[in-house]
Amino acid sequence: MTSTVTRTADGLVLGNPPERQERTALLEAAGAMLVWDCAVDGLPAAFVWDPGLALDWAWQIYGPEVTPALTGETEAFFPAPGPAAGPARLAARAGWARAWWPASVRASIPPLDPRLIALERACALADVEHLLDDDNAAAASLAEGLRAAGRLRVDASLPTEIRSSLDELVERVEAAAEDHGVRAAEADPAPSQPDYALAAGTLSTVNASTAGAGSLDALASGAVPLDLSAFAPGTVDAAARGHWSVVREGADTVLEVSVARAPVHPAERGNPAPLEARFAEVGLLLEPEPSRFAGRTPVAATILLTRPEKRTLTVASRGYGGGGRVDAAALIDAAQILLGQARDTAWHECAILLAERAAALRP
Repeated sequence: MTSTVTRTADGLVLGNPPERQERTALLEAAGAMLVWDCAVDGLPAAFVWDPGLALDWAWQIYGPEVTPALTGETEAFFPAPGPAAGPARLAARAGWARAWWPASVRASIPPLDPRLIALERACALADVEHLLDDDNAAAASLAEGLRAAGRLRVDASLPTEIRSSLDELVERVEAAAEDHGVRAAEADPAPSQPDYALAAGTLSTVNASTAGAGSLDALASGAVPLDLSAFAPGTVDAAARGHWSVVREGADTVLEVSVARAPVHPAERGNPAPLEARFAEVGLLLEPEPSRFAGRTPVAATILLTRPEKRTLTVASRGYGGGGRVDAAALIDAAQILLGQARDTAWHECAILLAERAAALRP
């Protein structure tokens, strides 16, 4: 299939970038950003701001016919997968999964093993290190991958179906780390919003029966969708909503807010930070509980006189937000496609992640 070349004030656009931002997997190469739809196989589109730099590596993604497209000799070309196309896509897909995977009890999307993501991302970035804009990206990822490999080696709970593939990845990471003189990372870094476009987020909810538990009298209540870009990775359930209620306790009026937590993989460590909530100009913290985030604070009874358009709830992780609203359904749809591929296809036969295959095989 022919790939178009579009010339803009900022450079070139190769192919057709994904329309859904929440499904876009990214890899920043020298002079360009490669972008894939995370749930669609194939070569990426690219935003190229320095064609001269891109000339050094683009043929390894698109084949030799991309060269005249970058030099301005043609407005279209016939791409063919180059030797770096596969690992580049896996590196981008692992970055997307780490930041955006929509784990959800309600949508039956299991969480991914963060160790497997770190391991596979390290392998893929080491394979495409010569393409990358960041000279330290591969080494930093290998440090994470080494630590993950050490934890995975002693984990007997992993599905037996992935063991041989896992052993292969561990050997590759250890060999690449030795070549780079890299040691294991001392901590598992979490992706942050500045590190990844639209850095992670999901919708959230709590079962309506738990909102306001213990309250004597509910005076008003509601449930609202939340801004998907406003949450740290793996914080809240991807298919749910946020709940608020104003309740009477004796002579007091109390505002209660709750948001369901995302399911957590057993390999995850630590407790998430509290969420920041605001309802009708009243702010409160939502502390993590086993199945939800929840908070309550005394308020003036006049909060019930707030105009309906002002009676809005927003919830966010501290330091997140402002990335634009994201469609939870699109994220969940992408994850369901990927889990279906992981169940039906061998790991080496399509561009799935081993973490997705492990999640799909779990009962």
